[in-house]
Amino acid sequence: MSTFGQLIVLVSLLAILPSVTTADESLADFFDAKHIDAWRITGQNQGPTAAVKATDEKTPGEKSALVFCYDITKVKKLAYTHFALKEAFAFQTMPKSLSFEVKGDKSNHPVRIVCNDANGRTHQWTITPINWDGWKTITCDMTYPRAGYGTWGGKDDDKQVKLPLKFVGFVIDRRKVEDEDTGQVLIGGATVNMD
Repeated sequence: MSTFGQLIVLVSLLAILPSVTTADESLADFFDAKHIDAWRITGQNQGPTAAVKATDEKTPGEKSALVFCYDITKVKKLAYTHFALKEAFAFQTMPKSLSFEVKGDKSNHPVRIVCNDANGRTHQWTITPINWDGWKTITCDMTYPRAGYGTWGGKDDDKQVKLPLKFVGFVIDRRKVEDEDTGQVLIGGATVNMD
C-alpha cells in the first residue's frame, strides 16, 4: 500500500474513534457543586451529620471543592465515614498517583482512597492523617504493596489490581477513641498522575 493509502486508512480510523476525556478532568468534575448528587455516605457507625455539601470556596489552584462532613459518634471505638461515588470512576490504566487539594481540620484522622478492580476486589491506600489546618496538596502513591495499602474480597486472592480500576471514593476514619468525632474537610483539585 502506498504512503498516501496508509494515510487515508489512518485518517479513517481516527474518525471513528470515540472522543477521549482526560482522566484528571473527569475525576476533578466530581468535586464541584454540580455533581454533589453523585456522592453518597456509607460506612460503619457514622452519625447524623455526615454529609457532602456545596461551597463557593475555591482551592488555592482555583478549582472547585466540596465539603465532606464526617460524623463518627455512634460508638466510642474505631469507626469511619465512607464518601462513595454512586457510579465509580474507572481508570483503564493504573495511575501512579492521585492528588487532591485538601483544607484540613487538624483532626489527625487518616484519609484513605478506596478502589475496586475488575474482579470485585477492594484496594485501599492510606494517604495521610489530616494533621494540618488550612489548604494543602496531598498525593496518594498508588503503588502496591506498600505501607498503608490493604486489599480484600473479590474473586481471587492474588492481591493484584485487575484493570479497569474503579475509584469508589475515600474514607475518613478515627484511629484513636480520643480523636474528635465530627468535623469537615474541603476537597477539590483532583489530579490523576499517570507517569
